[in-house]
Amino acid sequence: MTIRARWGATKAGKLVAAEAEVIADGGAYAYTSTKVMGNAHLMVSGPYEIPNVKVDTYAVYTNNIPSGAFRGFGGPQAAFAAENR
Repeated sequence: MTIRARWGATKAGKLVAAEAEVIADGGAYAYTSTKVMGNAHLMVSGPYEIPNVKVDTYAVYTNNIPSGAFRGFGGPQAAFAAENR
């Protein structure tokens, strides 16, 4: 999973904008990719109240083995990206 994110804040530190693009290797079949990307989509902006948010998520077919979710279903990866801003 590759996550690109930009956040905007006022000089006082109030979050006012977030933008993210999430791209995941789904392998040869969709399997649980839609659920994983749904969770990543929701979690990538963190638990914050941000008035302007734009998020695009993509699960792409590749010639790799099918991927799937085990425990976090995309949430931990997105939360990690959100908290590293």
